Amino acid sequence: MFKKKKDKNVDMSPALEELFEGRSADTVIDIRDLWVEYQSDLETVKAVNGIDLTIKRGRTFGLVGETGAGKTTTALSILRLLPAATGRIVRGEIVFNGKDLLSLDENLMQAARGNLVSMVGIMPQRKVEFPHQFSGGMKQRVVIAMALSCEPELLIADEPTTALDVTIQAQVLAMIKELRDRLGTSMLMITHDLGIVAQTCDDVGVMYAGEIVETGSVEDIFEGDKHHPYTTGLFDSIPDLSSRAERLKPIPGLMPDPTNLPEGCYFAERCPFAEDICTKKHPSAYVEGSHRILCHRFTREGKDE
Repeated sequence: MFKKKKDKNVDMSPALEELFEGRSADTVIDIRDLWVEYQSDLETVKAVNGIDLTIKRGRTFGLVGETGAGKTTTALSILRLLPAATGRIVRGEIVFNGKDLLSLDENLMQAARGNLVSMVGIMPQRKVEFPHQFSGGMKQRVVIAMALSCEPELLIADEPTTALDVTIQAQVLAMIKELRDRLGTSMLMITHDLGIVAQTCDDVGVMYAGEIVETGSVEDIFEGDKHHPYTTGLFDSIPDLSSRAERLKPIPGLMPDPTNLPEGCYFAERCPFAEDICTKKHPSAYVEGSHRILCHRFTREGKDE
C-alpha cells in the first residue's frame, strides 16, 4: 500500500515525492498485461498470464479464486517482492499514480516500499503485553493496524481473515471497512471466500490458472445472468441453507499444470460446456459494460474485445 503524504521521518527523493504526488483522478493502480513466471533449473511455472486489473480510488477490488490461481503472486508483483532467485516479471506494466513501478530502480522502489504494504479495537493498556497473550483475532488487528498506520492509498489484504472463527472474522472485516471508509483507502482484497467478497468489495475479479476469467462490479458478479463456467462452479460449491440437497456440487478435476498450460481455454477440461474450439483456441473477452468474461460461449453471441 502506498502512503498518501510524505512521512516526516523519511528522506524522500524528488522522484519518490513525484510518485506520491502524481495522483490521477480516479485510479490508484492499473495493471496491464502482466505475465509472471517462476523459473528453476528443471521447469518454468507460468503463474500469472496476461492479467489486466484496475483499482479505483476509494474502492475495494476482490480477487477470488482457488489455491494456486496466482492471487498472491499478483500482490507480490505489485510490491516487486517476488523471490529473487526464481520469480520473474516477464512483461507488463504496474502503474501507480501514473508511474510504472516496474521501471523504478531498486533503490527508489525500496524507498517506496517503506511506505507500502506491508491499536485497532484493543485497549491501550495492553500495548505492553507479549504476542502469546493475544488471541488470533487481536493479532490480526495488530497487523492491520500496522498496515494502516501510514494512511495508505492502497491496502493489499491477502486472506486477512484466515483461521479466524466467524464472529472474529466479522469483527475484523467491519474494522477494515470502517477504516477504509474513514481514510479513503483503496483496497485489494485477496480471498477464496465469496461471502467476504460480497460483504466488502465494490469490484471483483475471478482468477483461474493465472488469468482473470471474469471481472466486473460486485453486482455484475453476484446478480448478473451471465458468468464464466468457473464462476458458476464457485457459486454452486457454496452450501445453500435454503436447499435440501444432500451433497455439495464441487468443480470436477484440477487446475492445469502451470508448467504446461494448454493452448486453448485453461478451464476446458473441467468445463461442462466445452466444445472443440475450447481446446484449440484461447478465448478472447466478451464485454458488456463493466462486465468482462473470458469465454467462447459469450464471444460468439456478443461483442468480441
